[in-house]
Amino acid sequence: MNQIARLASLARPFAVVATRLLPETRLISVRVRLLRFAGATIKQYAGIVGYQAMMSPEDVFIGEGAYVNTGCLFMGGAHIDIQHYAMIGPRTNFVTAIHSGEDFNEIAFYPITVESYAWIGAGVTICPGVTIGHHAAVAAGSVVMRDVAPHTRVAGNPARALPSSMRRDAQSAMA
Repeated sequence: MNQIARLASLARPFAVVATRLLPETRLISVRVRLLRFAGATIKQYAGIVGYQAMMSPEDVFIGEGAYVNTGCLFMGGAHIDIQHYAMIGPRTNFVTAIHSGEDFNEIAFYPITVESYAWIGAGVTICPGVTIGHHAAVAAGSVVMRDVAPHTRVAGNPARALPSSMRRDAQSAMA
């Protein structure tokens, strides 16, 4: 049993790399199993498409029904919590590390939380210690440096709340 446990611990880092060998949109259940084997916590009905770079898979939690698109970076060290039915766009970066101290030699880690039913657009960077509230939306290409309140729409670098008049105009244009 000791040798099996040792072999499993040696194989875990390769499980994340093995997901890159799978087709983009097929074999999602195999990808999920490999990421679970690597240490990530992934709940039932979660969809993970394409390659995901996970520095510390054991720090990643993906809730029930959440969807993570291709090319996301999960830079661990602190917990990354994607709660149920959250939608994550392609190439989203979750960065939990920040240089601290006066000489920038110290690194501190802060958790990131994406609450239920939140929507994250493509190419978003989420900085350390940020919580994105439930039913919030982050526009593509945004850099989120501060918490996003529930039911809020943000955009930009740094991400700022959109005025409610802009939200009404966008909703009426889509109708």
